[in-house]
Amino acid sequence: ATPIESAGGGDGKEVSPGVAAPKRICVKWSDEDVEKLLSGIEKYGIGRWGDIVNESFSDAPHPRGKNNIMMKWRNMCEAVVRTRYNTM
Repeated sequence: ATPIESAGGGDGKEVSPGVAAPKRICVKWSDEDVEKLLSGIEKYGIGRWGDIVNESFSDAPHPRGKNNIMMKWRNMCEAVVRTRYNTM
């Protein structure tokens, strides 16, 4: 059973209080994923994360969620600022 199935019973119901939440699987961003994100932002604009996910990431083997792509964008912007202004 996957971590999600074993923690929640696989029936889609919420986990009881006191039971640890299932561990999320971290999938690294490929260059292709970053290109999809950038082209989606170019097409829809910053903040239209749902539209970007629906068009660019819905058919991926490990689909990205709205929060996931929003955080990636934020981290990319912070990296540019750190590099440009040599902060941190």
